[in-house]
Amino acid sequence: MLVCSCSVLSLTSCGASVGSATQDASRDGQSGVTTTTAVPTAVAEAATIDASDSGGDAIQTIVYFGDAESLSQSNISSSLLDGCGVDPSRALIVAGELQTTDKSSLSVETDETIQYSAIDPGTMYFVLGLSAGAQCEAPDDNPNVSFTVSPGTPNNFDFWIVLPDAITPDYPRGNSTELGQWVVEAPQVSLEGNAADTTTVFGPRVVACGQGISGEPDVYLVPAGALPQVVGGDLYGQQCTPQPTASDS
Repeated sequence: MLVCSCSVLSLTSCGASVGSATQDASRDGQSGVTTTTAVPTAVAEAATIDASDSGGDAIQTIVYFGDAESLSQSNISSSLLDGCGVDPSRALIVAGELQTTDKSSLSVETDETIQYSAIDPGTMYFVLGLSAGAQCEAPDDNPNVSFTVSPGTPNNFDFWIVLPDAITPDYPRGNSTELGQWVVEAPQVSLEGNAADTTTVFGPRVVACGQGISGEPDVYLVPAGALPQVVGGDLYGQQCTPQPTASDS
């Protein structure tokens, strides 16, 4: 079972369990259950997350992001943004997908929690493609989605990231530098109820910044804009390094 959490991406909802959710229409055209008008356009591989434990359980999650688009350009319904409480005319939307594969010989229950970063320039929201119907999740909800992961059978989950007030008169497509400041913490992964012994996160939209509580750099996913050289502004001022390959992470 895979659970993706969001303070950007976490996916069982704290308010309502969606552990039995089935997968929605996927990037490669597989049919599924969805109540949205169209499937996301997340076609660019952004990050790879490899996690394993000493018992041989292992999963791999590939994160896909699309372009940052206005509501009129995206394939999301405007009514879905009502639950986010944002101005649709000024929001940019990034389509996303999680594709998770069981890399071990047995089915594995997996929890992934990706927290919103405290250094973001504002509050981002997620619209989750749940089988019961797509819905907007506020950051405080820490939304999660559960998957059953079996060997050789990828599970796909669709979502959209909403960036409020990213559109301005001077930047109708958003300011690339400012968009790059909206970062998502790399997920914390558990396998069979225990924290993974090894987690590696890398890809073209991954950066390692500053020094976290553990003494290691904080690893972030960057949904849109230019990869940041520094995140957190004057308050945090963390220097960042791209992590395009596993050897960099």
